[in-house]
Amino acid sequence: MSQLLAYKDKVAASFSRSATSYAVSAKVQQKAACDLAHLILQQKDNLSQGPILEIGAGTGFLTADLISIFAEREIVVSDISSKMLVACRERMSNHACRPRNLTFIVLDAESLETNEYYAAIATSFALQWFDNLETGLNNLCRAIKPGGSLFFSLPGKESFRQWKNLCHELQLPFTGNDMPSADLLAKIAAQANMELSLKQSLYIEHFADMTTMFKALKTLGAATQRHNLMLNPSQLRLLIAEADKRNPHGIDVCYQIIYGQMIKRG
Repeated sequence: MSQLLAYKDKVAASFSRSATSYAVSAKVQQKAACDLAHLILQQKDNLSQGPILEIGAGTGFLTADLISIFAEREIVVSDISSKMLVACRERMSNHACRPRNLTFIVLDAESLETNEYYAAIATSFALQWFDNLETGLNNLCRAIKPGGSLFFSLPGKESFRQWKNLCHELQLPFTGNDMPSADLLAKIAAQANMELSLKQSLYIEHFADMTTMFKALKTLGAATQRHNLMLNPSQLRLLIAEADKRNPHGIDVCYQIIYGQMIKRG
């Protein structure tokens, strides 16, 4: 089994385990999906004709809005986790605007091999799980029709800054995954000949302590480490003890949320 396949299997399995608890715990994910939906709504009339693809749908935060925005279009809803997809399909079963042409597929979107088919691809808090963002985004851009767009939100490189800084001070490895930067997204868009617009915002989520933060990431299925970095028990105790000492009233975790639209000009 290749290293990439093993990593993707871990991502899918982790989110599958969290399918029943994800919707009630994913606060920042829900906000990012809501804000992205507003961006998509503003641009819907500028898109070419054709179907809509959602990748990394999870339990359906963005899906519900896409169904309302594109009620007259074919919509393909996808996720790498079959159990997440089941949860999403169940949540959408009673949607008031459910289109007739709505399908759900298990898909590793990083390996998408479609050419100029979709009017838009939309994804919220999923691209950061790509093993190779450049390759994956190029595949997505290739699948979009001229005049179509890729809409996305994701946690940016400045997310978890407090955690990163504390690890650096204590000379411990930071075991979170590296997140994409705005500069990297701009570079990839230019290589793919896509017109890019970005905006950013900060979101603060409060946790009682660092242990609670780690448990929350696990509950979301968001604790899969790309490079298998782990702290040993003594390192983990040191990190938690120092974090709690410095933050006796709880920890504020800062997410840098990047919202973007990549347009393929005809």
